[in-house]
Amino acid sequence: MRVDLAELNRCLKPEASVIVNRRYVEALNLEADSFSTNTKNLKQVVTNSVEAPIEVEKAKVDVEENDNW
Repeated sequence: MRVDLAELNRCLKPEASVIVNRRYVEALNLEADSFSTNTKNLKQVVTNSVEAPIEVEKAKVDVEENDNW
């Protein structure tokens, strides 16, 4: 789904953590926390507004040029 940034800014606090696609992080060379989770845990986060039970690993993503998206 696509959401306007203005809508996200309206709903989220400045310190909010947002899940984005790995390719987005790579394309913009962002510093990000990598994690793994499952659909059940993500639904719980959205439904109950709780922190996801995830394992976090700090990672600086290296950008590789790849036109096969």
